[in-house]
Amino acid sequence: MRSSSKLVILATVGLAPTSALAQTPPTFALRGTPVLYVATPQSGKPDTPVAWVTFRTQEPTDSRKTVVRVHGMSGRTFGGRSTPCLRSTVVTDDGRSPLHAGNRYVVSFYARAGIGQSRPRTLVATRTLSAHAFRSTGRGRSAPSC
Repeated sequence: MRSSSKLVILATVGLAPTSALAQTPPTFALRGTPVLYVATPQSGKPDTPVAWVTFRTQEPTDSRKTVVRVHGMSGRTFGGRSTPCLRSTVVTDDGRSPLHAGNRYVVSFYARAGIGQSRPRTLVATRTLSAHAFRSTGRGRSAPSC
């Protein structure tokens, strides 16, 4: 009887370290004012970016661990790992955007613990930004620069 209680205690103690290994999201600090761009005209093509948020960070930040939400939508963040300039896309299923140039929107910046992990997220900053129109030139410039 005594040996089985030791096994239970060891099994319980064995589970404790896995929760301690849970990753906490990194944080970053914004530098300057982010800019929100809305595609003009709308392409209407599925999985095509309809908006972008360009921003700079104090330190180089892993774009794969950065999430930006605009008007309840988010997409993918792009940028080099050694640069503080990042661009986040907003993609809709139908290629049409509920965002309009000239309007103001709340933009939230999050850091996530790991690549491909949606949770946990840490809210880093929230800004209210005016949307600017962005027209692709069709000559290699398909997204706004920082």
